[in-house]
Amino acid sequence: EISGPELKQLQEFKAIRVKGSTVNRQFAIIRSLLNKAVTDLGWLSQAPKFKKEKELEPQKKILSTYEQDKLMRYLPPHLKRIVIFALNTGLRKSTIVNLNYDMYDHSKRMLHVPAEMMKAKKSLDIPLNSQAHKVVMNNERGHVNSLGLGSYLKKRPIFTYNGERIKDPGASAWRRAKKRAGIDIRFHDLRHTWATRSIEDGMPFAYVQYLGAWRSPKMMQRYISIS
Repeated sequence: EISGPELKQLQEFKAIRVKGSTVNRQFAIIRSLLNKAVTDLGWLSQAPKFKKEKELEPQKKILSTYEQDKLMRYLPPHLKRIVIFALNTGLRKSTIVNLNYDMYDHSKRMLHVPAEMMKAKKSLDIPLNSQAHKVVMNNERGHVNSLGLGSYLKKRPIFTYNGERIKDPGASAWRRAKKRAGIDIRFHDLRHTWATRSIEDGMPFAYVQYLGAWRSPKMMQRYISIS
């Protein structure tokens, strides 16, 4: 009894209230259920067809060094560590907050990110530069003793506040710091900033794509804004 026009009406109703990308995610589930009803269950001879809503590309912000210095002045120490790490690795905040010390080989300065923590569902091994390494080795309680790092810090989170894992670095403390610094930026824009700076510093496109875990150069280019 479900028809394409009825689904389109529902789409339009939802699009008034939420973003096009949200509508498309919800209707992707409906589309897969209808296809299953055709191919696996035989309930329908064919699935109703409906087009996707137009999605507005979010405006990306590239942090300048001046803005970065300004923002750092207002960030509390536990958030400053995360922001420095994000600007030097390009990792998403959902990945950063779930990093543990046993994922880091401090002698080789190599970070192993398991597949389940990556959006692309592929594990990633990335080298840390001196700034990112320093952030990892100097936690909120002081310098981490390099002897026996893997054993006594196993499963211990790298980024903590009062000894507990930080859940959302983009919460109230981040918003207050942005407001005081007078900078309109999303936490995800730190990833845009890292990608742009890496290209400007001469890092090969293919290597930036690998470190950013993008599946194609086209996806990577969406993150870069070269002036």
